Amino acid sequence: MIRIYGLLTLNHDQPFGKSLVFLLLEVYWIILIPCLPPVFVGWTTAEVNKIKLLLLNSIISNTDSQEKHDAQLFARYLRLRPFRVRVWRVFSADAASPLRLISLCTTYLIVMVQLTHLYE
Repeated sequence: MIRIYGLLTLNHDQPFGKSLVFLLLEVYWIILIPCLPPVFVGWTTAEVNKIKLLLLNSIISNTDSQEKHDAQLFARYLRLRPFRVRVWRVFSADAASPLRLISLCTTYLIVMVQLTHLYE
């Protein structure tokens, strides 16, 4: 976040178009890297939901009692231990994580801009 603010305030020696392109690329890269893991977590969650659906279809349509019991056991395991990714066991990484990160960065950028006007 401080890096973005530094790019906005300290690049006065380059032409505006060139610094703007580099600024946009840098901001895009800074935002893209933290947003990729939640996207992959969302895709994996969708696959886990497909597996659950296949298990339920197997439980309903299967006639073999042993296979039905195994499918019920695995479905119970998935229900007791749902798929989720936790970062440092503190917060979960899900599809809303990038939006929370962008919201937090925007808030702190506004605070930094307001505080710099205090010292000018």
